[in-house]
Amino acid sequence: MAKKNNQFKLLIVLISLILVFVLIKVFRSNRYESTIDTQLNETIDTTKVSAIYLYPSNENKEEIRLEKNKDSWTASKGNLSVEADAGVINSIINVLPTLKPLKLSGTSKEKWNEYQVTDSAGTRVKIFEKNKCILDVVIGKFNYQQQQNPYGQQGGYGGITGDTYVRVYDEENVYSVNGFLIFTFNQPFNSFRNQKIARFTKEKLQKMSFTYPADSGFIALKTDSINWFINGNKCDSTSINSYIDALSYKNHSEFKDGLSLPPIADYELKLEFKSETPITIKAFKISEDEYAIFSSFNPKNYFKSNKTGIVFDIFKSRSKF
Repeated sequence: MAKKNNQFKLLIVLISLILVFVLIKVFRSNRYESTIDTQLNETIDTTKVSAIYLYPSNENKEEIRLEKNKDSWTASKGNLSVEADAGVINSIINVLPTLKPLKLSGTSKEKWNEYQVTDSAGTRVKIFEKNKCILDVVIGKFNYQQQQNPYGQQGGYGGITGDTYVRVYDEENVYSVNGFLIFTFNQPFNSFRNQKIARFTKEKLQKMSFTYPADSGFIALKTDSINWFINGNKCDSTSINSYIDALSYKNHSEFKDGLSLPPIADYELKLEFKSETPITIKAFKISEDEYAIFSSFNPKNYFKSNKTGIVFDIFKSRSKF
């Protein structure tokens, strides 16, 4: 009888421990769920995003406004308002649904400096639907992990994963969110602008006309599907194809705003294609070591270059081919 009583007592103790464990788990879960801010927990409809306001550390917290106007976007800073790069904006918008908290990392201001989510260290991001701000957060420090290949040392290491600390602007809690958000939002103003100088299908390019000072210009013609000629002389295929490859997807991140330029450029390149609109790129000498670049592919912007920069990459001498 005593043995049975002991077994019964042990069973009661075991059941009690299980109940305590379950209650602790439920309590902790409810406590965590109650701290999830609704701004981070709500699903963002990316099709309704009308504006994104950024206050990046890279721009000393100066406001950058990305605003939708029908089917296009503008980027504004201070009194300057320019065309934005739709691809860059879409990349930002596609990140927004991932702003879901993985865990609660801090519940007081004492952790803000550690996680770099103070107003001075973090990057503030505000998301709007029409005139309503639906998300207002501060993006802070990120952590990363390099995943080891499961096949061991021979396989080396795989991709890099990580998370970022985020604080809802008017809250004290700090959350961990999946991804390296700082690389998306903490960018200088020019990163959001249309940086395209040229885009074209290389195979359709038929003629390149280089207009230079003192009649030093020349014309390069494609006579068949492969070969290029200048004044009847065959071009080096490696040199000219390397040049065309780089030019077909040409970007530049330095801009020259508020210019009033003469009608005639110092250097000009006209690209003519089979069944595509021609592209004209011009260079205007501003000073001894500075040029302004215009492209008909992106006519709303002027780019800036020194004499060894992108102007040197585009306007080659015939000897280079």
